[in-house]
Amino acid sequence: MVAACVSPSIAHSRSGSGTIVTGTVFAGSVAIGERLLLTPSGIEVRVRAIQQDAKTVHAAQAGERCSLNLAGTRLSDVARGDWVVDPVLHAPTQRIDARIRVLDGEAHALNHWAAIRLHLGTRDVTARVALRRGASVLPGQVAMAQLILDKPIAALNGDRFILRDLASRRTIGGGTVVDPFAPKRARAQTLRVQQLDGLAKIDPDEAMRALVQCSPGGVDVGRFETTFNLGGERLAGLLAEQRLTAICKEPRIALPQDAIADLQRTITTTLMRFHASHPQAVGIEIADMHRAAAPALTAGTFQALLRMLAPVAGLGSPARSRGKSGTLPPTIRPIWRRGSGSSRSSRPPACPE
Repeated sequence: MVAACVSPSIAHSRSGSGTIVTGTVFAGSVAIGERLLLTPSGIEVRVRAIQQDAKTVHAAQAGERCSLNLAGTRLSDVARGDWVVDPVLHAPTQRIDARIRVLDGEAHALNHWAAIRLHLGTRDVTARVALRRGASVLPGQVAMAQLILDKPIAALNGDRFILRDLASRRTIGGGTVVDPFAPKRARAQTLRVQQLDGLAKIDPDEAMRALVQCSPGGVDVGRFETTFNLGGERLAGLLAEQRLTAICKEPRIALPQDAIADLQRTITTTLMRFHASHPQAVGIEIADMHRAAAPALTAGTFQALLRMLAPVAGLGSPARSRGKSGTLPPTIRPIWRRGSGSSRSSRPPACPE
């Protein structure tokens, strides 16, 4: 994937050439003809030309400084701190979980809900620091905090930033992005702490392995792919190596294959018990099955799982074992036979679905 940091302070437009921006290719590569997005604005652009050291080149690689001639945008569309990215990386965020450190020389602690200025890449935005209520970060200390931004920015796992006071007169500290797409403060704080510890690992393989252990509802691998700026092939290899299967398309939730096998056995057992105690019923309502068999999964993930598993035939509600149909209770079978006008067969009909 490509993520080229734009420096609009030296961006300009040239008659007949369009908008030209200069920056550094942060990851991956960029080539002439590629269709990318300006983020966080989401404007689609096409790379018309690339220059390095005043020479035209076909492509630029990570770490190289270059100028991009962009078609599809005006100079006024480009702001300081924008990025030019592969469309899959366009995921503006205003809530970041990060590991921050307050400088030793700071006179005061950084308190909950302190207003600061965040500098990430060439973008700076105002933000609030969310800590546990009543908590603070003393000078020289390191802590996990959530940064709630006033404006959306582009950020990825591992991005470094600087924290300054609102007037930009002094530097308070700095830190590293852990989860660029942080949820609002979760109730299950213990699990969330474990997840952040996993995301803080530099190696994506180690991070995924740690996340799986503390994500009973599965891991959103689409979000993981963006967070760590992985390519599709790299992610596929990671899932295969760790025996994970994605069971949803949107969001792409993955579970360990062993966990899926356990859920299949649980669902089968739940269905057998239900049919034994409710022989007249066609099947169990999916919501009831969800609560009984896999309460840790979201409703959407559970329904996707049902569609995967062979013992479950119904895609909607109710769920039932394959080939199972309800039977009439013995007390009303004679009534049904009299109403049907036939007493030759003692076999009750299948209940309508």
